Amino acid sequence: MGERLVRAGQFAAQNLDANWIALHVEMPLTWRSSVRAREEALRILRLAEQYGAETVTLTGRAPIASQIIEFAQARKVTHIILGKPLRQSWQRGLMSSVIDDIVARSGSIDVQISGDPGVHPRRQPILSQHALRGVAVKSESDGKIPPWHSYLAGVSITTGCTAVAAVMFKWLAPTNLAMVYLLGVVLAATRFDRRASVVTAVLGTLAFDFLFIPPIYSFAISDTEYLLTAVVLLTVGLVISALADGLRRQARVATDRERRTAALYAMTRKLAVVASLDDIATCVRAHIAHVFDAQALIRLKSSDGTMRLLGRTDDPAEAGWTDTSIADWVFTRNEIAGCGTNVLPAVDGLYLPLNGTRGVVGVLIVHCVNRRQILVSERRHLLETFANPIAVAVEREQLRLQAHDSAFAAQNERLRNSLLSSISHDLRSPLSVMGSSAGSLLEGEGQLPAGPQRQMVQTINDEALRMTHIVNNILDMTKLESGPVQLDRQWYPLEEIVGAVLGRLKGQLGQRAVSIYIPHDLPMLHVDGVLFEKVLINLLENAAKYTAIDAHINVSASVQGSEIKVKVMDDGPGVPKGLEQFIFEKFYRVQAEGAVAGTGLGLAICKAIIEAHGGRIWTETRPESGAVFLMTLPITLASKEHAEGRVT
Repeated sequence: MGERLVRAGQFAAQNLDANWIALHVEMPLTWRSSVRAREEALRILRLAEQYGAETVTLTGRAPIASQIIEFAQARKVTHIILGKPLRQSWQRGLMSSVIDDIVARSGSIDVQISGDPGVHPRRQPILSQHALRGVAVKSESDGKIPPWHSYLAGVSITTGCTAVAAVMFKWLAPTNLAMVYLLGVVLAATRFDRRASVVTAVLGTLAFDFLFIPPIYSFAISDTEYLLTAVVLLTVGLVISALADGLRRQARVATDRERRTAALYAMTRKLAVVASLDDIATCVRAHIAHVFDAQALIRLKSSDGTMRLLGRTDDPAEAGWTDTSIADWVFTRNEIAGCGTNVLPAVDGLYLPLNGTRGVVGVLIVHCVNRRQILVSERRHLLETFANPIAVAVEREQLRLQAHDSAFAAQNERLRNSLLSSISHDLRSPLSVMGSSAGSLLEGEGQLPAGPQRQMVQTINDEALRMTHIVNNILDMTKLESGPVQLDRQWYPLEEIVGAVLGRLKGQLGQRAVSIYIPHDLPMLHVDGVLFEKVLINLLENAAKYTAIDAHINVSASVQGSEIKVKVMDDGPGVPKGLEQFIFEKFYRVQAEGAVAGTGLGLAICKAIIEAHGGRIWTETRPESGAVFLMTLPITLASKEHAEGRVT
């Protein structure tokens, strides 16, 4: 039923939007099972991991139900899904099932039974899988046996052994009846705790002496043989009690160790996927609160030397146990301090240094509601173990941030160099022309004819306009990147904007033929007219730069779905294949030093303006020759209404 339970657990976890656990309990019967059975258990656990479960394997001890409930309470489980036991009717009458015990002990935990009618009882696998889903809800029962239950169990077992011995007294010697009481001690030691087994051993010895050793109904012993039997019975009973209690304690220690390991693994796995220092602090706070019932904060040292707290809440009580001076001392000395240590043992918090590969990266501050939980050396050692993956996660995130800052600084440096290179190259030519023309005018003052003088003045004016255009592009790019663009949206027909742009670029376009196709029913554009004109100006200037003087340029528009698509096509050399995604970057030029002047900002400005309007822009290469620049703008209901009114 392993696969069925795994799927049931996944389905329940998805419906509840919660994490879930696949729990496997290894019993001595499992260890003696076949290799195939053990491999089947591993296969089911791997299947559960593929479905997103956390898998846990516990070393089983009787009773299984107690171990499952203890695990569920430790992980604050709210739902348990179990496989339905398929047993013969006589088995159900003689033996209680794990299901019954779990239901009886579950308290506030909901128990769901999943059955598989297609499985024959004799084909049931030895291994059982228990899918547990854990959230922060605590059960009312703690799973511990009260002392009076132990004493009552010892008295009941002794009474039962006495009844059996009384029946067998007619056929067996008194010394053999001691084995009945010894069997009762074994039952009490394995089924209950040490108190029950000691009570059974003492009461069994007294009952054996009082009822079956001559003189009967007296504690006096006439025969030394019976005295030895009674002493051996008491001694063996006490030894069995001690051994069983020791084994039980060892199992409990192993179980606690497994739980600590599982908690450490869960936190490490969670820390491996967090994406920020604040997420690390949240994860650490949650896991330490779950495992230690404690509050936790992380104090880090920033690159500028200042310290800051991660994981702080609005709880004013935190100020009472987050002493910054102690944290600074721990960070500087790389020594543990606080509650239960040799340094400031009277304070409320425990301060642990977080050691990374490059030294101390921070301080973990832990505050327990119950100070005794920190004073236990084993728990403090576990806290120190928790500090290692926390330090690794913090250091990894700090290195990631440093790498990001370094990459950002390198990009800024590259952009700065590109800007200086572009400006120096593009401003040098017009300045040279202007200086040469101005010098000629000064040297030939009063001697040059009017025609050459006017031509030189026109040259100076053209080059000044070119410089102004370069500076304006730089200022526009700076304005677009300084923050959200404030758009002055108005309603414009596209043909009106195109006509205004062609009028401004009449000189730059020269003899190039420009074809315009705009449908008469095209919706009006709700755009910032000045900025959208700049887009078309940059695209047409770009086409004029890279095409011959007799080239053909085409501007068209159409409606596609809920968008207006505008195309600007030319028959120039086009965009080299593979560079389509780079030409819209700032200062990027296909040829950094070429015959075509420019700063590499025009297309970047177009992209920023179109994206500010909620559209997109890209480029394609025409199959025959030339480039195609396409941009889309969203159509609103008001756009359609304006279009209908214009057509009417």
